[in-house]
Amino acid sequence: NMSVTGGLAIGVPGDLRAYEKAYQLFGGGVTWKELFEPTIQLCREGFRISESQGAAIKQTTRVILDDPALRQLFVKNSTTNELYGAGDIMRRPKLARTLEIVANQGADAFYTGELSDKIVKEIQDRGGIITKQDLAQFNVDFQEALSIDINNTYTAYTTHAPTSGPILTFILNILQGFQSDQGNFKTSNPSALFYHRLIEAFKFAYAKRSEIGDPSKINITELIRNLTSKDYADDIRSRIRDNTTFGYQYYGGTWEDRIRTGTAHISVVGLDGDAVALTSTVNQYFGSKVLGPETDIIYNDQMDSFSTPNTINSFGVPASPANFIAPGKRPVSSMAPLVVIEKQSQR
Repeated sequence: NMSVTGGLAIGVPGDLRAYEKAYQLFGGGVTWKELFEPTIQLCREGFRISESQGAAIKQTTRVILDDPALRQLFVKNSTTNELYGAGDIMRRPKLARTLEIVANQGADAFYTGELSDKIVKEIQDRGGIITKQDLAQFNVDFQEALSIDINNTYTAYTTHAPTSGPILTFILNILQGFQSDQGNFKTSNPSALFYHRLIEAFKFAYAKRSEIGDPSKINITELIRNLTSKDYADDIRSRIRDNTTFGYQYYGGTWEDRIRTGTAHISVVGLDGDAVALTSTVNQYFGSKVLGPETDIIYNDQMDSFSTPNTINSFGVPASPANFIAPGKRPVSSMAPLVVIEKQSQR
């Protein structure tokens, strides 16, 4: 469980640096500080716990009750051990102060400034090995989006490896070759055959996903070339049969692909037509279950997104070497943020 719970499960947090980069390149309508003000206000004055958050708290009851810091945050009545639930109002004044520091001083406060010593201490006090150097050296991997033409009508944009953006482009290339299915993209009631073909495309695609890793650490150039190639999609499409399915070996899976949980995502379209697809996560519910006593940050368990050497799944398939842990390496993500633009109107 060391990749799931405790300090060793924590990967170097990257969100703030990414938001800072996006703001520098595309923001400016409001100040950096103004971006944080609504959340700071909610933390101080209180926010209502949603149904999904309430369910997550309930599912994590035993872990919360066994951890002093989590107890202090999530237990509403210390006498009865009643936890906060859906509809309750929660306040997080310590987190408000942490966000206030970032709002006033920028992301540097987190990575090299006032908060960095506290963050490193909170992680190391729980057995983690992240250092100040790890925080200071974290960089944003900014790239132009992958793009794919869809039936000469739309252009879809998604993210590069180690996300599953290339897998999404592969699936779209397979599906758009089924000419008889084109109407199914525009209806709320697709045919059963369309769903069959969709599922089969997913099987082939996710067999290939097990070969993806961080392209800055391993060579996946040929793999990405194939996943974004219409000719390769044509070949895979020819293997899909409309009246049958096959055993898992048929789809080409070589390595185990770890997908355990999902995450949080938001898509926003601005008044001027700007579109943003944003995925953010601490991985599983409440991440590593490590709550910083001073910063009030709930730290991620992102190390669990790497594959574990010398393990096999229930089918006897070994873990993927492409996603083994290495210094400075980013783990594979199952997420594939997507923006679709209509070619004619550019909206």
